[in-house]
Amino acid sequence: MSPEKTTAPKRKEEPLLECPECGELAVSTKLTTHTFDYGHGKEAVQITATLPLRVCGHCEFEYYDKEGQDARHEAVCRHLGVMTPTEIRRLREDLGLSRAEFADLTGLGDATVARWERGALIQNTGNDRYLRLLGSHKNVDHLRKALSV
Repeated sequence: MSPEKTTAPKRKEEPLLECPECGELAVSTKLTTHTFDYGHGKEAVQITATLPLRVCGHCEFEYYDKEGQDARHEAVCRHLGVMTPTEIRRLREDLGLSRAEFADLTGLGDATVARWERGALIQNTGNDRYLRLLGSHKNVDHLRKALSV
């Protein structure tokens, strides 16, 4: 799946990365508009996202790395209307909770929360709505009170 449109490299100076193909410190980043299929069969849709494309100035090798994969995952979450990994992590951190404390408070599994925050798994609609309710400190206070009884 090659990028459809490439924009100018990022304006801020960033250190060049090592090319995984030739080993030279010559990889720069270009933001690309990339369209990809999500889903299978008749349910498949096309999603367009802006992804950082790594390009080696020495051997011209092009690739997407973890940052690109994360941007693609966040585009899928936005398409599905669910919270992104960054939003889930921010929610937990705004509550001042470790992952284990968050799992204990919510009854969700620690490993599940970790998968959502890493982008290894997308939460279902019910769990997404539960997470959104936790964005209200009033709801969290009610939950804490119910658990302390």
